[in-house]
Amino acid sequence: MNKYRISPLAYDDLEQIFLYIAERNLNAAQKLMNDMIKQFDLAAQNSSIGSAKDEFMVGMRMFPYKKYNIYYFKAPHGIEIFRVLHSARDQSEVFNSIIEGPEIEQ
Repeated sequence: MNKYRISPLAYDDLEQIFLYIAERNLNAAQKLMNDMIKQFDLAAQNSSIGSAKDEFMVGMRMFPYKKYNIYYFKAPHGIEIFRVLHSARDQSEVFNSIIEGPEIEQ
């Protein structure tokens, strides 16, 4: 059985999503997290689900779920969930900031 791991970045994404929704509706936030876990299981069993996103990072794949884009990499154990981003966010900007890192003033 293939499994998934959640990267620290994706864990932070999920935590922020949960907290944002829970402020308005705790049950909806809990349901969304349970549904996300089901999507992670689905991707772990079908590691080619979604589409390649090599323009962001080589080997990365993405599949949408509701209003979110789940980014992951294939791994020996199954998959590594790398990011979970709301689809309204500028995805290119998010990945560019990871690659380029923070700007340092001199």
